[in-house]
Amino acid sequence: MPRPRHAQPSAFRRALDNSPRHALSASVLAAALTVPLMAAAPSTAAPVTAPASPVDEIQSVTQYARTTVNVRSGPGTSYSIVGGKAKGTKLTGTWSNGWLKIGSNQYVSGTVLTWAPPGATTVTRYAKTTVNVRSGAGTGYSIVGGKTKGTKLTGTLTSNGWLQIGSSQFISGTVLSSTPPGASTVTRYTRTNVNVRAGASTSHAIVDRETKGTKVTGTLTSNGWLQTGSSRYISGAVLTTSDPDDGLTGEAILAEGRKYFGIMYRSGGNSPSTGFDCSGYTQYVFKQLGVTLPRTTTGQKSATTPVSNPKPGDLVFWGSTPYHVAIYAGDGYIYDSGKPGLPVQKRKMFSGVSSYGRVG
Repeated sequence: MPRPRHAQPSAFRRALDNSPRHALSASVLAAALTVPLMAAAPSTAAPVTAPASPVDEIQSVTQYARTTVNVRSGPGTSYSIVGGKAKGTKLTGTWSNGWLKIGSNQYVSGTVLTWAPPGATTVTRYAKTTVNVRSGAGTGYSIVGGKTKGTKLTGTLTSNGWLQIGSSQFISGTVLSSTPPGASTVTRYTRTNVNVRAGASTSHAIVDRETKGTKVTGTLTSNGWLQTGSSRYISGAVLTTSDPDDGLTGEAILAEGRKYFGIMYRSGGNSPSTGFDCSGYTQYVFKQLGVTLPRTTTGQKSATTPVSNPKPGDLVFWGSTPYHVAIYAGDGYIYDSGKPGLPVQKRKMFSGVSSYGRVG
C-alpha cells in the first residue's frame, strides 16, 4: 500500500526543524513570521462603517388656525381635501415645504396659520442690549437668532414673562424695555381720579385707575399720552406737570386765555411769537396750566370727556370730525383764534357746534 503523502512543511516549520530552538536568527524569524501575516484570513469582526450623514432635526411646532382651514392629503393645493379645522384650533406638527404636517397624509397651509394664540394681546418691546432669540421660553432652549440693541419687537407675552415674536422665537422679558431707546422720562401728576388704559387712546380697555394727585412717571407718546409701564397709558389731558392742590378751574383757564387776546391768527401757529390757529391756541393755554393736550382739533376732542352742559373752561367743537375748537367762556361766549384776519378774542358763539368736551 502506498504511503500517504504528507503536506509539505511550511517555511515556518522548516525553519524550526532546521535551526536550534534557542538560536533562531533574527532574519529567519522575521521571514517566517511574515508568512502568516500576509496570508491571514479575513477578520470575522463586524465591519466598521462610515458615520451616516447628519440629518436635520425635525422640530415640532405649534400653530393656530387664522380662520376655518382645509386639511389636505399632501403639501400643496393640488392635493385632495381630507378634512378641516375651525378658526382658532391649536395645531401641532412639522413643516414641509411651507405646509404644516399634522398627521399621516394631513397638511395645512402655513399661509392660514399663526403662531399667536387666538385673543392674545400683542405688545411692543425694545431690546435693551444685543439679545438672544431662543426656540422656547427659557434659557434651556437653543439659541436660534439674535436682535441688536434698540430693536423694536412685537409679539405676545408668555406666562413666565418671555416675549414670543414668531414661531419658536422667544426673548426673555428681562432684556426688554417697554420704552424706545433714548426716550425721555417725565413726571406728571393726576389732576383728578383717572383711568389707566391698555393703549394710548380712549378706545383701549381700562386696566387700572389712579387717584387724584398721584405722581406718575413714564414716556410721552406722539399723541400726548403718558406710558407708565407695559400696556399702561394715561391721557395727557388729565395730567399736570405740578403737584395739584384744588385742581384746574374754569376761572384759571379763562384767566390764562385772556393773556393772549390781540394775537393774530396764523395757520399752523402755536405760540404768542408765531400767532395761533384754533387748536394751537387751546393747546398753548392749557400747557401753561400744566396740561398737555394733543395738537389737533381731532386729538383734543378725543382727549376730553364729552359733556352736554358746558361750563367755563370746557372746549367747544364744530363738526363731527372737528375743524374748529374754542374755549367756552360762559353765557354763550367763547375765547378762540378764529380765522385769518382775526385776533384771539372773546366773541359770541356761532352756529354749527357739534359737541363740548371737558379736560380732565
